[in-house]
Amino acid sequence: MARLGLQDRVYAVCATIGVSATACRPQFVTRNTGATYLVPKSDGSQESTKTLDDLASQTFFPRVVKLDIEGLELAALRGASNVLDQQPILYVELNQDALARNGDLIEALDAFLSKRGYKFFRNVGARNAAHDNYVIREIDRLIDGGRFYDVLAIPLSDERINQAIGEARKLSTTEYMDLFDRHISDLPTHAYLRDHQLVRYLDSVIVPRRRGDTAETKAALQLGTAARSRWPGVRVALCNVALDGYAGSELWVSISRNT
Repeated sequence: MARLGLQDRVYAVCATIGVSATACRPQFVTRNTGATYLVPKSDGSQESTKTLDDLASQTFFPRVVKLDIEGLELAALRGASNVLDQQPILYVELNQDALARNGDLIEALDAFLSKRGYKFFRNVGARNAAHDNYVIREIDRLIDGGRFYDVLAIPLSDERINQAIGEARKLSTTEYMDLFDRHISDLPTHAYLRDHQLVRYLDSVIVPRRRGDTAETKAALQLGTAARSRWPGVRVALCNVALDGYAGSELWVSISRNT
């Protein structure tokens, strides 16, 4: 904080959040400090704890809350009634095994947040990756996202919900490749451009540098111009966007097994 000059904007608190007054000790996990979790001390001693409401009342009510506390996420939210009344966006790590260690389940967290009007989005991007790609997909229930993942929960009343829904409808790299393999490789170019459903999904990914040229090409092909190909079994898709988060054009080639 000092190195980045954040002392006037960031307030650090060392406290146990969302557990009872029972004193706890850290349980360390070999070669994974981020997986350290709390367990009650065997001597039955007591210690003072804080809730998220306590922290907010002493500082401010946040618009965004991030929770990654190894299974105590629901316990922390139970102590955040006043915070949740302000309907902040939540970004929460869900780990079914860690929740169960504290007597909770993903389904219980689902019921807790659903009653407060939250909509759920799963981060389907790579975890702990070297890049910053962040891809979300809307899910109806938390359990639909799996047993271990990151969920973005946004209240329906928040103006940012439409932005999230729009992002959730964009194709990821994996989905694009799957769509290419299943559809484009089986269609000549003019047939692909006549498939409006396919064009609707892929146009957001295939972003040409010169839209005018592309429009003219589409118009010509849609009139029935035959696709010229030396190898009928080869299909190629070109685009000018970086599908894997790197700069430069992309080239995908699919070759029919019968060729």
